[in-house]
Parts: sequence; structure tokens; C-alpha cells
Amino acid sequence: MDTKALADQRLDRLMKAVRHEKPDRTPFMVNGSIAFLRYVGSEKTIADYVNDPIAAAKEILPGIAKLENLDMADGIGMWPGTMGMIWFCKVKLPGRELGVNDLWQLDEKAFMTRDDYDQILNNGWDWYFNDVVFNRLGYTMEQLEFGGKVGMEVGQLTAEAGYPNWGAGIMYQSVIDKLTSGRGTVGFFRDIREIPDKLKAVIEAMLESELGKLKLSLKTAKPGLVGMVTPAIRCTCDYVSEAVFEEFVWPTMYKAADLMIEAGLHVLFHNDSNWDDFLHFYTHFPPRTCIYDSDGQTDIYKIKDILGDRMCLTGNVSPSLLTLGTPDQVYDFCRQQIEDMGDAYIMSGSCSLPPNTLPENLDAMNAAVAG
Repeated sequence: MDTKALADQRLDRLMKAVRHEKPDRTPFMVNGSIAFLRYVGSEKTIADYVNDPIAAAKEILPGIAKLENLDMADGIGMWPGTMGMIWFCKVKLPGRELGVNDLWQLDEKAFMTRDDYDQILNNGWDWYFNDVVFNRLGYTMEQLEFGGKVGMEVGQLTAEAGYPNWGAGIMYQSVIDKLTSGRGTVGFFRDIREIPDKLKAVIEAMLESELGKLKLSLKTAKPGLVGMVTPAIRCTCDYVSEAVFEEFVWPTMYKAADLMIEAGLHVLFHNDSNWDDFLHFYTHFPPRTCIYDSDGQTDIYKIKDILGDRMCLTGNVSPSLLTLGTPDQVYDFCRQQIEDMGDAYIMSGSCSLPPNTLPENLDAMNAAVAG
């Protein structure tokens, strides 16, 4: 089978699970990056990966071919140098601020004051965002262009290796994440209590701008593919009450997802953190239009009880199991989860594979989906 036909077959398997149809077997996808380097026995350091993700991808892709049941390999060419643009912080990189085999780190330091809220309201969110990213945090257009080049070239290499990309190139992250990072969680929660009206006005201004940009990008999105919504991971049920969530946070999530669904996309909720007590909010969306991607902190059996007849579920093979468990333990866990979750389920790691994932445990996941 040529790589184009193989990619089409794999994509069909994934999308059948998304649509709650019966695939020929449970689909298997993982987000790997450094774990893939370890799997193929590379001698590259994490710093080598960061400096040249394209060279790393050329080494990874032939090596992971022995995972013959792997339907989608994500994160192979992720470049972390501009991750802080999402989180309003700087990034420490291996081989620069860190040791060559240290994983990159978000260097969060709260810097926003209530005066910054006035800047957003008076000058607009786009002006403020650019001022923070390029002036305060020191990111450059060259870094953005490099990240874009990596994404395009690695995406092409991945496709040529027979792996599909179900993504429509649409990703939205709740504006709350920028506030809880830039303002700091303590400052943000104090603002909810002390200046709720002003904070709500700021959130609405940010959201209006971000949704406007989302609408423009959706004009060229291909219906039937998948867009991603990353909710506010510091305003889950572990942090805020249901009333606070519904008033301040939920609109920054469901309005973006609604736009994607209206454009004909499926929506993947990359839901890191614990959402056990807020899962009922997700019944807002039409059945069989969304994917719930858990990192394991939310009880997947509770997700299935509340959303299983509406959403495709992914995730929950835990980092501890993949790094400390035996292949037999991984295989047995995966088989049990496949049986319990049913057809609308995609086997995956929790969020992304830890860098020290044991290669033999990836092999066990690969074997588990075959039955």
C-alpha cells in the first residue's frame, strides 16, 4: 500500500471513531516528540531536537514505522521556542538556559497589574498582546517564522511517511490562560472577587478580538476535519466554583467551539487538568461533533457516563504507567480500556508521551489495539 492510501486508511479509522461508527479496530494516536527520539534509539539530545526539529523528524519517522498500528503521530516537529507566546511568559530551552537533556520549561512570572487592564480596554487586546510578546517578553518575528517553517516541513515529512493529519489548522486557546499566567493565579482570583465587572469587561474585549480572528480563519477551513479548543486549565473545578466558571470562563470556551462546529468542523477539547464536576457543561454541543481528550486527571469513566453517547473519547494511558509499568501492565490496561470505552474511543497517552517513556511500553500499546 502506498503512503497516500495508508494515510487515507488511517484517517478513515480515526474519523469513524469520532463519528461513533465502528472502525475495523480501535485507532491509536500519540503525541510524542522526545519520546519518539528515545523509541528509535537516537543519540540526539533534547537540545539537538530543539535546534533542528526537522533533522530529528527525519530520524524519527522511519524508526516508528514498526509501530504498525499507529494511526497518527503528532508532536514530532513541535518547536517549543515560542510556547510562551500562548502563556504570556518566556521559555527556558535546553542547551541554552538549561542542560542539553533538560526538558524545556515555561518560565512564568506574573507581570500584569490592574493598570494593564486599562491598557487592554483603552488600546485594544491586539495592541496589548503585541506589546507584551515583542517588547516585554522579547519574542521576534524570526522565531515565529522558524516555528512556521518547522511545522510545514515536518508536516510534509509526516504525510509522506503515511500518517494523516486530521487537523484543519485551527486552534483556539481560552483567553483565560493568558490572564492566569500573566496576572498570576492569585492576582486573577483576587480580581474576580474585588473587581468582577472590570475583569469581565477585559475578558469580553479579549474574547471579541480572538473570535474575530477565528471567524476569518474558519473561512478557509475544510469541513469534516478537526479544530482544537484548549480550555482554561487554571479555572477548572479544582480552582473555581461552578458559578464563577459559568460566568467568567465558560463563554471563552463554548463560543469558539460553536463557531468551529457551525463551520463544519469537529472540535477536539484538549482538556488537561480535572474537569470532573464541570463535564455537564459539555452536553451543550451537538452529539457526535466533538472529541474529549483527557490527560488522565479527569475520570474517564465519568466522562463516558456523561458524554460517551455524544463525544469520542481519547487519552488516559498515564505517564506513570508508560515510564514505570511493565509491558504486560500497559497491555492489560489498554485492553481493558478499549473494552470499556467502546467504538467511539481512540487509544492515546495522557496529553503527550513523557520523554522517558519506555520503548517496550509503546510496543505494548501498539499490540493492545490489535487485540
